[in-house]
Amino acid sequence: MISRKYFWIIITIYLLIGSYIFYESYQSPIVGIEVEKEDNDWIISGFKFSEIGELHQIHKGDILLEINDIKIDETTKLTYDKMISFANSIKLITSDEEIRYIYFSHHDLPTQFFNNYILPLSYFLIACFLAIYLYQHQKGNKQALNYLIQFILTVAIACGSIPLLIRLNWFGLIINSVFTVLSPILLLSFLKHYYSFLNIRWKFFNFIHYLYVIPIIVFLLTILEKFFTWMYSIDTVIILLFFFLLVIINIIVICIGYVKYPKSQIKVLLWGIVFPFLPFLVMYVIPLIFLQKYIFSTSILTIFFLCISFGFTFAQFSERLFDIDYYISRLKYYSLYSLVITMVLGIGIYFIISISIPLLLTICIFIFIVILISFYIKEKLDYVNRKVLFTPHGNYIHQLYSTIEVIGKTVDINDLFNKLSTILSKQLEFEVVYVVAFNVKEKKFVENKKSIVNPIHQTLPISLFENLHLMEILNTDACYVTCIHQDVEMKQILILGNRNHSSLKHEELLSLELLILFTNNFIDNTKLVEDLLSKLNTMEQRDQGHPYWFEKLVLLKLEDEKNHLAQDLHDTILQEQIFLIREMDSMLYENNVECLQTKIGDFHQQLVSINHQLRAYCEILKPPLLDTLGLNAALNKLAIQTKKRANFTLIFSIEQIETTNKYIPLLIYRLIQEMLTNAIKHSQATYVKIQLLKYEGGFEISYMDNGIGFDQSILKNSKSMGLTGMRERIRTYNGYFEIDTYPNEGVQIQIRVGDV
Repeated sequence: MISRKYFWIIITIYLLIGSYIFYESYQSPIVGIEVEKEDNDWIISGFKFSEIGELHQIHKGDILLEINDIKIDETTKLTYDKMISFANSIKLITSDEEIRYIYFSHHDLPTQFFNNYILPLSYFLIACFLAIYLYQHQKGNKQALNYLIQFILTVAIACGSIPLLIRLNWFGLIINSVFTVLSPILLLSFLKHYYSFLNIRWKFFNFIHYLYVIPIIVFLLTILEKFFTWMYSIDTVIILLFFFLLVIINIIVICIGYVKYPKSQIKVLLWGIVFPFLPFLVMYVIPLIFLQKYIFSTSILTIFFLCISFGFTFAQFSERLFDIDYYISRLKYYSLYSLVITMVLGIGIYFIISISIPLLLTICIFIFIVILISFYIKEKLDYVNRKVLFTPHGNYIHQLYSTIEVIGKTVDINDLFNKLSTILSKQLEFEVVYVVAFNVKEKKFVENKKSIVNPIHQTLPISLFENLHLMEILNTDACYVTCIHQDVEMKQILILGNRNHSSLKHEELLSLELLILFTNNFIDNTKLVEDLLSKLNTMEQRDQGHPYWFEKLVLLKLEDEKNHLAQDLHDTILQEQIFLIREMDSMLYENNVECLQTKIGDFHQQLVSINHQLRAYCEILKPPLLDTLGLNAALNKLAIQTKKRANFTLIFSIEQIETTNKYIPLLIYRLIQEMLTNAIKHSQATYVKIQLLKYEGGFEISYMDNGIGFDQSILKNSKSMGLTGMRERIRTYNGYFEIDTYPNEGVQIQIRVGDV
């Protein structure tokens, strides 16, 4: 990093050069009078700004005698530039042979004074303050920061010295020429160290120091112009060619870097180079090299160079990758809305009020800036007053949801802390993230089972942790500290820190607060579950049986199953038996023998049917083949029976499931049995496919049909023992159960149970 003394020497030299440049620039107002030589006389041939001719009654054909009290023949500038760009006064002869003295001031062309003096001066001062700010807040890659500061100051001086260049001020020529070619070389040096900071290294960067010979060559050429004025035009083309080639090299380096290493920081550099430099190259440099005439003046085009300084500064300070995408996306979103509103207002103003196009553009620019700033102010107020923030891509909401989904599956508090630390470390890009327990009564930290590599909390005062409240996030010099859970004895403290101590944005702080709120509630619930499991284990070890509420729950479930079975028996077999009893009652009064034989035959068939139904119910309650021939035989028989009863095509594929748990085969059988029963009763499908596969020591069942499907919201209020019962069975084995269905789009069910 530049030493403090050396830095302030650079700033002092910068201010001295700038003071001289802007002092000399102020001495002569802009006039823009075009002249040409006829018969040894310099005749006024036109005006770059028509206001000058109208204001001072100057006409084409007037003969110019003196400029700033210097005879016209002694003015060397006119030999290769037929334009009087700046002058305090002129002496001329009108067509009426009248000799006139005309004096100019900056008030004659206020717009040009603003473009050629106020804008460069503002850019000069902004660059100075920006350089000081960068030096005072040294973050990121300090070697790259050195060249970034020098680049910003060099560009500001090069832009500010353009009025002196037009005046052919010799010192201004040297400053502008040297600093113009020096700025892209400093930019390459910045890219070299910044790419190194991003772990991108090219052999090309090893030759950059040879390019510093170019400013020396330009300096010598400019010195020679003092003695050989005819070299001015040639030197101008040479300098512009050097500048053009160096800028193209910068653009190529950044473009290739972004293609090979598509990082967010390089994306900012790409836009920061292409956007400001392209207008300058296309509208000024290239036309001046090949056509000897520019399209727009440098005073207007240099405004774009502000984007270079601020873009590179932002890239330098963006310590985390997603910061850049976030700010760019938010700026694009706000800018788009601001632009649309501005266009609507601009069109309305144009048709309601008759104003000139330049004035309308000025008003539109002002409206656009005000609306854009208003969006940022509103965002700040929403966060302060309502804790509401807008995120263009919803990244933080997605990250919060993903984090909750991951830690929600943990059953151990220590495991929860480890997962939370790992996730926050990746999302917020902090190097050190961990949770440490603080004993409130003893006022000391409790040793963690997992060793902490960089214990930042030991460097902080104990009073900070004593006074830290739940969900409070403190930003210390070393790290962020927050309490994620608190009970009577302990506080669980989350520490987030790194070497550069990255600052969290409002969006990240709000997301972190919501995550802490969920984590606190989750820890409370996890502790209740752990206490419950501990009690159950204790009772099991002591042979005390199950707790009364557990036995009550089991009895209630058994009663539900009994009621379900009783209802099925009542609706089927019992109704048929009642019908048979009534028919037998009517037979007591029947005298016709043939009729009696017919009815007895019918009764026999119905009794056989009832017997089959009873056998089916017995098989449902306890499949006989399951214990004798195994799961596959029982499932194959179930498939055969289903094909006889069903109106759909059944594709049935099963693998041999090996398990030591004797309840798993029955679980699989019940699940597939319920799937087939639902398919027969409700699906109205023509095609059903069921697969049973091995899965991580357990099993996986896939079901699919092309039936009528249903609305999944019905399941929430349904009291049916079908799909709800399947879900509860899977949950008891800590398995995975998912239903994917919509009306008229069939049903897909995915079940996975691991090693149990």
